[in-house]
Amino acid sequence: VCGPLVRLNAMVLAEDHGQHAPEPQRQALSTALDQVRGEIRHTLEQARQRRDQQEQDIFSAHLALLEDPTLLDAAEASIAQGRAATHAWSAAITEQCQILQQLGSTLLAERANDLRDLQQRVLRVLLGEAWHYDLPAGAIVAAEELTPSDLLQLSAQGVAGLCMAAGGATSHVAILARGKGLPCLVALGPQVLRIDSGRQVVLDANGGRLELEPDPQRIAQVQQAGETQRQRHALQQQKAHEPALTQDGQQIEVAANVASSEEARDAHQGGADGVGLLRTEFLFVDRQTAPDQEEQRQAYQAVLNAMGDKPVIIRTIDVGGDKQLDYLPLPVEANPVLGLRGIRLAQARPELLDQQLRALLQVSPVQRCRVMLPMVTEVAELLHI
Repeated sequence: VCGPLVRLNAMVLAEDHGQHAPEPQRQALSTALDQVRGEIRHTLEQARQRRDQQEQDIFSAHLALLEDPTLLDAAEASIAQGRAATHAWSAAITEQCQILQQLGSTLLAERANDLRDLQQRVLRVLLGEAWHYDLPAGAIVAAEELTPSDLLQLSAQGVAGLCMAAGGATSHVAILARGKGLPCLVALGPQVLRIDSGRQVVLDANGGRLELEPDPQRIAQVQQAGETQRQRHALQQQKAHEPALTQDGQQIEVAANVASSEEARDAHQGGADGVGLLRTEFLFVDRQTAPDQEEQRQAYQAVLNAMGDKPVIIRTIDVGGDKQLDYLPLPVEANPVLGLRGIRLAQARPELLDQQLRALLQVSPVQRCRVMLPMVTEVAELLHI
């Protein structure tokens, strides 16, 4: 993409040497945290409606971080010593970020960006700052490191691309950018922050390049490449339902992983040969009771209907480990991922699986429905089911 470069600066707090009465600061932080939790829950609800699992995972993690006693206790201790809520919260986050970055793990260092996201969100509420960037249409945004919340805001405002001095390819902001089709460059180094705002640049995410002095011919070339890509996409859509063949004539089955009938419909329109995995957990989470047999049957039938005459592989409920249900308390385990989950949970709570299998066997035509059992470790489990 090409467009005007716009630099975004992170929020910087002014020095604060005053002594503050702890109780009002405590109350201010508590109110701000409640507001941010509410905003994140709203974001989560929108992601659920779109069945955007990546976005749900990222912002569920943010919600969990806001309950981290280490963070809250550190901020509380600072406030008790007379610091302002803004500075106490900022310092608590900065300390945790430094710990993550010293652990020598790229992945954990990237998670520090999620903490900085919460730092900025809570500070905005405490300072009463609006969260809207003043950007020209089609801007290419440059920043030290954008956060997942920044990305959602910028995407909604129609930016064309992103480039960051820091960050990594597996960071949550990079994952979200990829999901939204936004060209994004990370780890360009501090020099990217010294480029004048308003300059016309070309961002080539495929080639990993930010071109600072594109001539009119190069800009026209990039615009033409964008148009060619759109035309290619339209042609691919026309050919989507043709068989996927290798050059020597071998047919390849292309199946889709989905979590709803809407996603199944998109997959069918995109030419998928079937559903390779329907995760049924989406029916069971974020509610107080399990879905009944009829609700399940309708959901599975809707996916089958959306896939025309194609086969659909439906996985029975896989909860436990990192996926907990409010109405299904599970024992604390040393390694929950290897413990009571998937097929073993179904054996411990057979009524859940019985109901699910009854619903699956009632879809029509049942021949197009294949059932996958998760986390099988031995023959006895399979024979039991």
